[in-house]
Amino acid sequence: MGNNQSMTIDWVNELDETIGTIERQKVFDSAAGFRVVHIFISNSRGKLLLEHLGDDAARSPRKWGSSVAGYVHAGETYSSAAKRRLHEERGLQIPLRKLGATTMKDNGALKFITLYGADAELHPEAGSDSDDYLQWFTHANITKLLQDSPHMFTETFPYVYRLFQAVSD
Repeated sequence: MGNNQSMTIDWVNELDETIGTIERQKVFDSAAGFRVVHIFISNSRGKLLLEHLGDDAARSPRKWGSSVAGYVHAGETYSSAAKRRLHEERGLQIPLRKLGATTMKDNGALKFITLYGADAELHPEAGSDSDDYLQWFTHANITKLLQDSPHMFTETFPYVYRLFQAVSD
């Protein structure tokens, strides 16, 4: 997710209704409800693009996560946040489809997550010097890794992946 700790986001109640605004870095100290978007990019072979977060990631460094993820800015819709993050993180302006929404407790705060899907034929750089990189995974491989090595993934990823599986069946 974006690293701008001082951004202002909507503070939402348990019904995902805006009740105020809050700076992102104060969300967890205040146990504020907040919104995020996640995007799963799939290719024509049915593989899912995951991002390996680098050492400098604000949360979940060196873990696998969604193709794209980010906070929804104050006053922004889930849809516009997804389009913005897709362009910021991947340089893409391609059609998105809403797959569903879920919630999870995150460090005492209630996180509202909307998941989008997109199709693209990206060619991630293999063997990059950076520890922040992209890789295609089969669904069977993701399922096995989640079962055998859940620590390899961000805390949010299992929630969005279960949602993805539920709407894909």
